[in-house]
Amino acid sequence: MCMKMTMKDIVSINKEYDEGIVINEGSMLFALESIKKSQDWTEQVSYLVRALLVDHVFKDGNKRTATHLIVSMLEFHPENIQKLVIGVSKDNVSDIKEIKKRITLEIY
Repeated sequence: MCMKMTMKDIVSINKEYDEGIVINEGSMLFALESIKKSQDWTEQVSYLVRALLVDHVFKDGNKRTATHLIVSMLEFHPENIQKLVIGVSKDNVSDIKEIKKRITLEIY
């Protein structure tokens, strides 16, 4: 599964929860460029999750936006996704391999 996301798509998702005010555009642009280079959906999601939860792309609503992205990609139990989002954010995990590992552990 390959993600086809744009900055406009991500801002639109954030606007469902907040104002869509981008405060770290560079991080999101890096994540969007990085997902184009991978065919691994967990790696793609990991780049976006890191941009949202560690680099805080938006003024507010980053955790909700990350949760929305994960839910839209997969169908899981919401409590597992919440645990994943809070864990990555709380632990300030920036390593893509670690985020990918956590996604895989929580999802399967």
